[in-house]
Amino acid sequence: MTYNTNQWLIFNYPAGSGGKFLCTCFLQFNKVAHWSGNQLSANEIITWYNNTLPNAGESWPSKEMDTPWVLPGISRSYPRGNSTTEEEFNIQLAASQNKLLHDYWSKQLIITDFWHKSQKPAWWTNANWISIYIDDLELYKKLMFSKLFTYENNTVIDINNRPDFGRQIAYHQKSIFQNQWLWENVNDYHQFINETVMKFPYIQCWDFDNKPDNVYITLTELFQADLVYKFMLQFEDQFKQKVSKEYVNTVHDAWLKATQKHMSRLS
Repeated sequence: MTYNTNQWLIFNYPAGSGGKFLCTCFLQFNKVAHWSGNQLSANEIITWYNNTLPNAGESWPSKEMDTPWVLPGISRSYPRGNSTTEEEFNIQLAASQNKLLHDYWSKQLIITDFWHKSQKPAWWTNANWISIYIDDLELYKKLMFSKLFTYENNTVIDINNRPDFGRQIAYHQKSIFQNQWLWENVNDYHQFINETVMKFPYIQCWDFDNKPDNVYITLTELFQADLVYKFMLQFEDQFKQKVSKEYVNTVHDAWLKATQKHMSRLS
């Protein structure tokens, strides 16, 4: 059996640029497998999504939605697993104990996932891809840094790389790769982003210089609800379902409010 089919819908974007919000826009389609583990109504999805956004004082990654399935031995952000072949991926996925993924797959539901690297892996060459094109690099830097890091009292904390944060399966990997997560005496976060963050492996895995070779929406378009709705309209035939403008606007309002609140901390 091969899992390298168009039953996958992969959202391809650099970490922190709003890809999971975009994915939520697609969860309104009945053919898409929901990340909550249940097939929810539009109103239920909105409630669920709002609960994945950070409240006051909470970090973005501590609440953010994530897939209920784990890619075996593969990182969506770091180089780990880049050499995995299609055959190896098929074997590993078939042997995994993730009953939910296998259930969704058998029901022919579209499985959405995300990928923070520009290079497509061997096992997803037949997947459908949707990308976020970074047309404003400075906006991306501020967006990414405000969501994935904290900066207070001249100290930077990389939330995702804290050794006590994230899925338990990642703790061991973090100890092996000794991912640094705290820097002190940082006087200028702009300089820190350019000199340190932009050299991180999960940033280096992204090609900022060229437009994606698949369907994409730009980062600046993502900040405008009407343009996100317009982007979604092109998928109505594929999913055989009308796009709800009210749904897109409601989810967008929630995402934008939380995003702007986090970005304002850097002003």
